[in-house]
Amino acid sequence: MLDQASAVTPLPHAEARVQSGYRNPDYFGRRLWSAEQAGADAGPHGFVAASVTQLPKAHAFCEALMQMQLAPLWALASAHMHSRGAAWVHHENDALTGVFLFLPLSWDGEASLRAGRFSYAAPRLDDLCQPGDEISAIYLWFAGGATQDARRAIMRTTASWIGGALSGLRIYGRAASEEGARGLAKFGFRRLAPERSDLFILSEDRGRAA
Repeated sequence: MLDQASAVTPLPHAEARVQSGYRNPDYFGRRLWSAEQAGADAGPHGFVAASVTQLPKAHAFCEALMQMQLAPLWALASAHMHSRGAAWVHHENDALTGVFLFLPLSWDGEASLRAGRFSYAAPRLDDLCQPGDEISAIYLWFAGGATQDARRAIMRTTASWIGGALSGLRIYGRAASEEGARGLAKFGFRRLAPERSDLFILSEDRGRAA
């Protein structure tokens, strides 16, 4: 594990380049990414946006829960500092018990995701939104709780986001296990396509045709 000071420093590619102008012709409407609104939806369920100093512990929590190496800490820090809302944490009696990571995607980001070019381990920052940027979709990066209360909070926060800050957006996710796939199915996710069996989508005509 990198030391905390160096680990949370974004790499030089943190300068976002101009988007290519990709637009999904089936999309109607225009939405702007708001980390503040996402926080308002999550707060009642105990999730708050992580501070920079909380990121190393949140990252270690995710890897310990999954018992595997995930995206590097610098990638999480870059995404979170860019979007102001990639990492969300849940505490019980000052103990970290839950982490929720998601990525607000730009139009280029959604295009890369659907085409199989998206880097899950180190997302390009031009594939992600900063606050106030036009948002195309959401990618659920990670969600996990160490206690029953935290797991319930994840479900309730997801429902609040889907009905609030993320309403009308297409939402994507990948399942690391059959249990994860069942969890996505509970919210109405389906596999994007037979050839992309690892990628799930929640659309339900949420502003766009799938």
